[in-house]
Amino acid sequence: MRGKRLAAMLCSAALMLGAAPVMPAAQAAEIRETYTLVQRSPAEMRSFYRAHPWNFTDASAYSVQPSVQSPYAIGRLSDATQQNALNCMNFIRYAAGLPADLRINATFSEQAQAASLVNTLNNSQSHYPTHPAGLSDALYQLGYEGASHSNLCSSTAPLPNLPYTMMIYMSDTDSSNLSALGHRRWMLNPSMQQTGFGHISRYSAVYSVDMTRSGTFNGDYIAWPPPNMPYQLYDGYDYYRTGYAFSVTLGPSYDPPKLDAISVNLRSAKTGKTYHFDRSVQNMSGLYFNVDTQYIGIDNCIIFNPAVMFAQDDVLTVDISGTTKNGAASPISYQVRFFDLEGSSDGSLLTGDPDNSGSVTLDDALLTLQAYTATLLNRTHGLTAAQFAVADLDADKSVTLDDALIILQYYRDHSLLNKQTSWKQLGAKI
Repeated sequence: MRGKRLAAMLCSAALMLGAAPVMPAAQAAEIRETYTLVQRSPAEMRSFYRAHPWNFTDASAYSVQPSVQSPYAIGRLSDATQQNALNCMNFIRYAAGLPADLRINATFSEQAQAASLVNTLNNSQSHYPTHPAGLSDALYQLGYEGASHSNLCSSTAPLPNLPYTMMIYMSDTDSSNLSALGHRRWMLNPSMQQTGFGHISRYSAVYSVDMTRSGTFNGDYIAWPPPNMPYQLYDGYDYYRTGYAFSVTLGPSYDPPKLDAISVNLRSAKTGKTYHFDRSVQNMSGLYFNVDTQYIGIDNCIIFNPAVMFAQDDVLTVDISGTTKNGAASPISYQVRFFDLEGSSDGSLLTGDPDNSGSVTLDDALLTLQAYTATLLNRTHGLTAAQFAVADLDADKSVTLDDALIILQYYRDHSLLNKQTSWKQLGAKI
C-alpha cells in the first residue's frame, strides 16, 4: 500500500469559511439525531478494510475519456476508480470514529471532474479558477462549483490515484496548510454524507463541503491520529518529512479554545522524549503549535507538530491542558498506538492486550483472570494461540493470576498514573 515518490507535490491551501454555514430553517428542523465518536479497535479496522478494500497503486481509469483539447470534455472516472476513492475516504473516517457511510453523489463527481479540467486548462490550481479561453460557460460554471467545494491537489507529475492524494490531505503538514489543517478537517467534516471525485493527470478534486448528514456531531473531540492508528495512514507515502501534525478538534461541549491558555505535552514511550507545545512554539519547519477557530468542516482545532516521524511500535501519550467546558477546566488525555493494517488479526496483538482492542485495559486483565479461573475448574481457557501468547506474561506456559496482576499494574501505571513502566519492570518475560 505504500505510495510512489512524487516530485514537487503541491496541495492547495484548503478552502476556508469564516463561519459555519446557516442551514435553512426547514432543514434545521429536520435534524433530530446526534452522534458521538466510536473508538474502533485494530481488529475492527482490519475487518472494515477487508470488506471495503482500497489501494495506492491502481491508476485512475475512465469510463468516458476527458479531453483537454478543443472540443473539451470533462470525461468520467470509472466506477472502480470512484469506488477505490470512496472506500479510502470512508476508511479514514472509520479510523477517526466518524460515521463511515459516505456515498457518491453523481452531480458532485461531475463538478469535481469539471474542476480538474478547468485547473488543467489553466495550468494552475485554484478554488476560484478563472475562465479558460474557449471553454463553454456551462463547463466553466460546473468546474467553478466543484473547485469551490472540494479539496484540491496538483503535482508536477501525474498523480497516481485519489487515495494517494487523500494521504496528503490527511497530513497537511506543510507551510501552506499547517496552521489550519484545512484539507484534513474537510475530510473529517462531521456533517458530510455525500462526496464526489475528479482526476485528470496532474489535478484532482475531492468534493468535501457537504452538509447533508441528518445527524449532528456532539462528541467531545475528533483526534487525528486517532487512538488506534493504522501505520499505513501515518506513513503511507514519502513526500512530507517535516513530521506529521496532530490535531484535536473540539466538539460543541467544549468552550472555544484560546491560544494563550492551551498547552500540550506529547510523550513517546519508545524514546522517552516529551514534546511541549504552547503559543511560543510556532516554527513551521520544526516544533509547531496553533489553535485555529475557523469553521473548516468543524471549528476549534488544536494543532501540534512534533516535527518527527514515530516508529510503528511506539505508544504516544497526549495531554492537553487549558481546555474548558462552561468555564471549568476539562483537560484531555489519550494515547495513540500504531498498528499494521494488513497484519492478521491474530498475528499482531499487543503485549498484554488479549482482547485486541489496541490498548491495555481492565478488560484484558479480566479476560486473563477468566482464562485462569477456567483452568482451575479443569476447563479450557478459551483463548486463541495469539491471545494466550500475549497474556502469558511471565512465560511459564500457563495463564495465571500473576499474569492478570501484571496486566492490571501496567494499565494502572500507563492509564491512571501516567508512568511509562515497562513490562519487564513489572515482571513480564515476553
